[in-house]
Amino acid sequence: IKGPNYRKFLISPLDWGLGHATRIIPIIRYLKQLECQIWIAGSGATEKVLKESFPDIPFLKLDGYGVKYPASKRLFGWKIISQLPGIMSAVKAEHRWLQENQEIYQWDVVISDNRYGLFHEQLSSVIITHQVNIKTGMGGWVNKIVKRINRHYLQKFDQCWIPDQRENINLAGELSHGSIPANAVY
Repeated sequence: IKGPNYRKFLISPLDWGLGHATRIIPIIRYLKQLECQIWIAGSGATEKVLKESFPDIPFLKLDGYGVKYPASKRLFGWKIISQLPGIMSAVKAEHRWLQENQEIYQWDVVISDNRYGLFHEQLSSVIITHQVNIKTGMGGWVNKIVKRINRHYLQKFDQCWIPDQRENINLAGELSHGSIPANAVY
């Protein structure tokens, strides 16, 4: 996403861990160097880190997906699958949130880190994710269904930025390689 007309950015990482917040920090710093107007939206631990890192940037409250993790790794896939209806509801809510707030703020670009509802027809939208080929741990048809849902959402964005290397020596292995969306950029 480049161009002199892109001056107003919404940046929004998901609150599933500090990795989402920390990998967006260099992007915010770069946009600040370009003297772009920036808003950050989020909640939880990412909110705390980003408010401390960028106290001069306006922060908008946007709830996360409320995912709960199991105590046992063995149950991880089932626990996440059981929460899919709630996750899908949260994705729809954040999409509505963006529709409503776009009327107020008139952003040019939204850059979301793993927030699947932050796409908009009237502005350039980017999603950052290394999970283009999600592995549930249950294999077979479950992986295929989750991959299809994931791909459906990734393709709603103008670009899908994969924070990994295209080469065989990479960080996320199969999660970020193999079959990738047409809008993907490493």
